[in-house]
Amino acid sequence: MMCTMIDRNEEQTLKTARSETVCSPKNLSTKTMLCRICFDTETNLDHLIRPCACSGTVAFVHNSCLERWVRATSNIQCTICQSEFELIPAGLKEWKDISFPKPLSDLPEDYMEFGCTIAWVIYMFRFAYVGLRHGSSTMVEHVDAAIGTGTLRSLWWLSFWFNFLYYGAMCFIFYEKWLIDNTVFQFKDKSTEQHLKSTGKTSTTKSRNMKFLN
Repeated sequence: MMCTMIDRNEEQTLKTARSETVCSPKNLSTKTMLCRICFDTETNLDHLIRPCACSGTVAFVHNSCLERWVRATSNIQCTICQSEFELIPAGLKEWKDISFPKPLSDLPEDYMEFGCTIAWVIYMFRFAYVGLRHGSSTMVEHVDAAIGTGTLRSLWWLSFWFNFLYYGAMCFIFYEKWLIDNTVFQFKDKSTEQHLKSTGKTSTTKSRNMKFLN
C-alpha cells in the first residue's frame, strides 16, 4: 500500500514538472524571445515586437496576439508597465473577413437599440424618397392630414427631429465600431524606436491611438 502511494506521488511530481517545463516561459532561456501571450517564438508571418516599456521575458509579443488581446479587453494600456500601445491603422481586412455591423454589447437593451436604429434608418430612407418624389410641401400636407394641425402636430415634429438627431448619432457610433472591428492594426515597435535614439537618429513615423469599443 505504501509503495503504491509513493509511486503515485512520484508520477504526479513528474507530470507537474513536465507541465511546468512545457508551459512556463520562465524555464526557457532568457536569450530566446517569446511572445508573452502565446509563449511561441517569432515566425515569418508574425514578427515579435516590443510595444511598451516592459523588459525581460515579457518584453516581446506577436502583433496578432496583442491585437486579439486589445479587442477582447478594450484596453490599449499595458497592465504591467502602464504605458499605452501606439496603434497604426493598416487598412481594412480582406472582404471575406469583413463582418456586418453589430450591437455594442450582448445586453438586451443594446440589441433593442441596434434594432431601433435599423428601423429608423429604413424609415428615413422612405421619408426622404417620398419627399424627393412628391415634394416636401406635399409630404407635410399628408402629415397634417393624418395627425391634424394642433398640439399633436407640434409634438410629432418635435419627436421626429429628436429621433433624427439621436439615431443619427447612434448610426455614427455603430459605424465607428464597425470600422474598428474591421480595421487591421499594427502596433508600433518600441525596440526600433529605442535603437534609433541610441544611434542618434529620430523616427519620422507618426502613429495615433484609437479607442476600442465593446
